Amino acid sequence: LGCFMAETGRHIRQQAFDFSQLNEAFFYRLAELYIGDYEQVVKKIRSIQASKLYTRKNMLRLVSQGKAYMDDCFANQVYVNDIARASHLSKYHFSRLFQAVYGVSPHRYLWEKRLQVANEMLHAGNRPVHDVAIRCGFADLASFSKAYKKRFGAAPSTALKISTF
Repeated sequence: LGCFMAETGRHIRQQAFDFSQLNEAFFYRLAELYIGDYEQVVKKIRSIQASKLYTRKNMLRLVSQGKAYMDDCFANQVYVNDIARASHLSKYHFSRLFQAVYGVSPHRYLWEKRLQVANEMLHAGNRPVHDVAIRCGFADLASFSKAYKKRFGAAPSTALKISTF
Protein backbone atom coordinates (compact mmCIF):
# COMPACT_ATOMS: atom_id res chain seq x y z
CA LEU A 1 0.00 0.00 0.00
CA GLY A 2 2.80 2.38 0.90
CA CYS A 3 4.56 1.87 -2.43
CA PHE A 4 1.30 2.30 -4.32
CA MET A 5 0.50 5.53 -2.47
CA ALA A 6 4.06 6.87 -2.90
CA GLU A 7 3.96 6.14 -6.62
CA THR A 8 0.55 7.81 -6.98
CA GLY A 9 1.77 10.84 -5.01
CA ARG A 10 4.90 11.08 -7.16
CA HIS A 11 2.78 11.09 -10.32
CA ILE A 12 0.47 13.76 -8.91
CA ARG A 13 3.40 15.98 -7.88
CA GLN A 14 4.97 15.59 -11.31
CA GLN A 15 1.59 16.42 -12.85
CA ALA A 16 1.85 13.14 -14.74
CA PHE A 17 -1.23 11.63 -13.13
CA ASP A 18 -4.23 11.06 -15.33
CA PHE A 19 -7.17 11.73 -13.03
CA SER A 20 -9.35 9.63 -15.28
CA GLN A 21 -7.50 6.72 -13.62
CA LEU A 22 -9.50 7.44 -10.48
CA ASN A 23 -12.01 4.87 -11.53
CA GLU A 24 -13.55 1.84 -9.89
CA ALA A 25 -10.50 -0.34 -10.61
CA PHE A 26 -8.19 2.17 -8.90
CA PHE A 27 -10.29 2.17 -5.74
CA TYR A 28 -10.63 -1.63 -5.75
CA ARG A 29 -6.83 -1.89 -5.99
CA LEU A 30 -6.47 0.62 -3.15
CA ALA A 31 -8.92 -1.34 -0.99
CA GLU A 32 -7.19 -4.62 -1.82
CA LEU A 33 -3.81 -3.22 -0.79
CA TYR A 34 -5.28 -1.73 2.39
CA ILE A 35 -6.82 -5.05 3.39
CA GLY A 36 -3.55 -6.86 2.66
CA ASP A 37 -1.62 -4.44 4.87
CA TYR A 38 -4.28 -4.66 7.57
CA GLU A 39 -4.08 -8.46 7.57
CA GLN A 40 -0.30 -8.29 8.01
CA VAL A 41 -0.65 -5.94 10.98
CA VAL A 42 -3.33 -8.13 12.57
CA LYS A 43 -1.09 -11.17 12.11
CA LYS A 44 1.78 -9.35 13.84
CA ILE A 45 -0.47 -8.18 16.68
CA ARG A 46 -1.71 -11.75 17.22
CA SER A 47 1.86 -13.04 17.35
CA ILE A 48 2.43 -11.03 20.53
CA GLN A 49 1.39 -12.81 23.70
CA ALA A 50 -0.47 -10.38 25.92
CA SER A 51 -3.98 -10.46 27.31
CA LYS A 52 -5.04 -6.94 26.30
CA LEU A 53 -5.27 -5.74 22.72
CA TYR A 54 -3.95 -2.31 23.74
CA THR A 55 -0.81 -3.95 25.18
CA ARG A 56 -0.22 -6.00 22.03
CA LYS A 57 -0.63 -2.90 19.82
CA ASN A 58 1.76 -0.95 22.02
CA MET A 59 4.32 -3.77 21.96
CA LEU A 60 4.07 -3.93 18.15
CA ARG A 61 4.62 -0.18 17.96
CA LEU A 62 7.72 -0.43 20.16
CA VAL A 63 9.25 -3.38 18.33
CA SER A 64 8.52 -1.62 15.01
CA GLN A 65 10.47 1.38 16.30
CA GLY A 66 13.38 -0.97 16.90
CA LYS A 67 13.11 -2.37 13.40
CA ALA A 68 13.07 1.16 11.96
CA TYR A 69 16.17 1.95 14.03
CA MET A 70 17.85 -1.15 12.60
CA ASP A 71 16.87 -0.17 9.05
CA ASP A 72 18.35 3.30 9.56
CA CYS A 73 21.56 2.20 11.30
CA PHE A 74 22.28 -1.23 9.79
CA ALA A 75 25.64 -0.14 8.37
CA ASN A 76 26.92 0.94 11.79
CA GLN A 77 28.03 -1.35 14.56
CA VAL A 78 24.64 -1.84 16.20
CA TYR A 79 24.02 -3.92 19.30
CA VAL A 80 20.73 -5.38 20.47
CA ASN A 81 21.08 -3.34 23.68
CA ASP A 82 21.11 -0.13 21.60
CA ILE A 83 18.11 -1.23 19.56
CA ALA A 84 16.18 -2.28 22.66
CA ARG A 85 16.96 1.06 24.31
CA ALA A 86 15.67 2.90 21.22
CA SER A 87 12.51 0.78 21.51
CA HIS A 88 12.11 1.46 25.24
CA LEU A 89 12.29 -2.27 25.96
CA SER A 90 14.73 -4.55 27.72
CA LYS A 91 17.16 -6.50 25.55
CA TYR A 92 15.42 -9.77 26.40
CA HIS A 93 11.91 -8.43 25.81
CA PHE A 94 12.85 -6.77 22.53
CA SER A 95 14.58 -9.90 21.21
CA ARG A 96 11.64 -12.11 22.17
CA LEU A 97 9.07 -9.75 20.62
CA PHE A 98 11.11 -9.21 17.47
CA GLN A 99 11.41 -12.96 16.95
CA ALA A 100 7.66 -13.42 17.49
CA VAL A 101 6.65 -10.58 15.15
CA TYR A 102 9.20 -10.90 12.33
CA GLY A 103 10.13 -14.58 12.57
CA VAL A 104 13.89 -13.96 12.87
CA SER A 105 16.22 -12.78 15.59
CA PRO A 106 17.35 -9.14 15.53
CA HIS A 107 20.90 -10.32 14.81
CA ARG A 108 19.76 -12.40 11.84
CA TYR A 109 17.63 -9.52 10.55
CA LEU A 110 20.64 -7.16 10.61
CA TRP A 111 22.80 -9.76 8.87
CA GLU A 112 20.18 -10.27 6.13
CA LYS A 113 19.64 -6.51 5.75
CA ARG A 114 23.36 -5.85 5.34
CA LEU A 115 23.73 -8.61 2.78
CA GLN A 116 20.62 -7.56 0.84
CA VAL A 117 21.81 -3.95 0.57
CA ALA A 118 25.30 -5.15 -0.34
CA ASN A 119 23.87 -7.37 -3.06
CA GLU A 120 21.89 -4.45 -4.51
CA MET A 121 24.99 -2.23 -4.45
CA LEU A 122 27.08 -4.89 -6.16
CA HIS A 123 24.47 -5.42 -8.87
CA ALA A 124 24.41 -1.67 -9.47
CA GLY A 125 28.10 -2.08 -10.28
CA ASN A 126 29.33 1.34 -9.30
CA ARG A 127 31.42 0.42 -6.21
CA PRO A 128 34.30 -1.98 -5.57
CA VAL A 129 33.59 -5.01 -3.38
CA HIS A 130 35.74 -3.72 -0.49
CA ASP A 131 33.84 -0.41 -0.44
CA VAL A 132 30.47 -2.23 -0.43
CA ALA A 133 31.61 -4.41 2.47
CA ILE A 134 32.59 -1.41 4.61
CA ARG A 135 29.52 0.65 3.67
CA CYS A 136 27.23 -2.22 4.67
CA GLY A 137 28.75 -2.63 8.13
CA PHE A 138 31.13 -5.54 7.69
CA ALA A 139 34.42 -5.35 9.58
CA ASP A 140 36.54 -6.44 6.63
CA LEU A 141 36.45 -7.94 3.17
CA ALA A 142 37.06 -11.49 4.40
CA SER A 143 34.06 -11.55 6.75
CA PHE A 144 31.88 -9.96 4.06
CA SER A 145 32.97 -12.45 1.40
CA LYS A 146 32.32 -15.39 3.72
CA ALA A 147 28.84 -14.12 4.70
CA TYR A 148 27.95 -13.23 1.10
CA LYS A 149 28.96 -16.63 -0.20
CA LYS A 150 27.03 -18.35 2.59
CA ARG A 151 23.90 -16.33 1.79
CA PHE A 152 24.01 -16.17 -2.01
CA GLY A 153 26.16 -19.20 -2.89
CA ALA A 154 28.77 -17.23 -4.84
CA ALA A 155 31.57 -14.77 -4.23
CA PRO A 156 30.59 -11.07 -4.13
CA SER A 157 32.71 -10.33 -7.19
CA THR A 158 30.36 -12.46 -9.31
CA ALA A 159 27.51 -10.02 -8.57
CA LEU A 160 29.33 -7.00 -9.98
CA LYS A 161 27.50 -5.54 -12.93
CA ILE A 162 29.58 -6.05 -16.03
CA SER A 163 29.55 -2.92 -18.14
CA THR A 164 29.56 -3.27 -21.89
CA PHE A 165 31.28 -0.80 -24.18
